[in-house]
Amino acid sequence: MEIMVDKKKLFNTIMILLFVALVGYLYFGIQYRNNLMKDENVNYTIGNVIDYEFGAKVAPWFTFNFYVDEKIWEGEYSINDTLRRKSSSYLKRKYIGKKFFVKYSIIKPKFNELYLYKPVPDSLLDCVKCAWEEPPF
Repeated sequence: MEIMVDKKKLFNTIMILLFVALVGYLYFGIQYRNNLMKDENVNYTIGNVIDYEFGAKVAPWFTFNFYVDEKIWEGEYSINDTLRRKSSSYLKRKYIGKKFFVKYSIIKPKFNELYLYKPVPDSLLDCVKCAWEEPPF
């Protein structure tokens, strides 16, 4: 009987430590991303929406790519607003192949944000590899 109590305590202690480790990992991961995305660490460029996908249990998303120093980076934009209720054919027709502004971390461009509601004006459509320190919109 004594051994069972010790096993339960050990199990509970391990579970609590795992939970604390997970919360700490998430907290510091979010802090790290937020530090990389501060205004002094970001640039803006133009991204091109290349695909639309949806999953059974996740929000649909757009895949987009953008250039940073002659290298192509890829990002995803999760559709969590009223646009989510639109049909797949509408979203593909309206957004695939269109260009929008992208904010990205200079240090790690894999941290990026697509400004889906900030389409690129006609005057900048040919500027694929441009980068700005301030938002050009």
